[in-house]
Amino acid sequence: MKAPQGVEKVVALATLSAEWRSKVLADPSAAALEAGIELGDSERGVLSAISPQMLGGMIDGFGKSVPRPAGLGRLAAGAAAALLVGSLTGCGSCGPTDGSRPDQPPANPRKEDPPPQPQPAGIRPDVPPPATKGIRPDIPPEKSPAPAPAPAPEPSPGK
Repeated sequence: MKAPQGVEKVVALATLSAEWRSKVLADPSAAALEAGIELGDSERGVLSAISPQMLGGMIDGFGKSVPRPAGLGRLAAGAAAALLVGSLTGCGSCGPTDGSRPDQPPANPRKEDPPPQPQPAGIRPDVPPPATKGIRPDIPPEKSPAPAPAPAPEPSPGK
């Protein structure tokens, strides 16, 4: 499948001279036709949808390199050199590998060494868990009843 490159060619055309730049900014499809650049339907649609200001920005930024972080070139060169040296020296005693596997402990060469500890057994479904009393809600202690209110004094007969 061929990738559409017509828009890129039109932008590159505009960088050739001020005359082509003005032609591309005025009518990008007509400028492409005049220069003999074949555009697909989607490319013509893209060029008609781009504003002249945006197209001008694309033209101004065309061909400028992206700044690289300092030291990136040296890092890439070092990695390439390490890869080259590793591939040239190879591994003389290495044969085909069967993937990664865990390290196997060496056999017990001395008889006075203690025997290895048994592996943990994990969860034992045949042993029930210890019995508990379950969840018990907190029950507050009972309060003593509140004292009865004192009777209201009776009004005196003289007043």
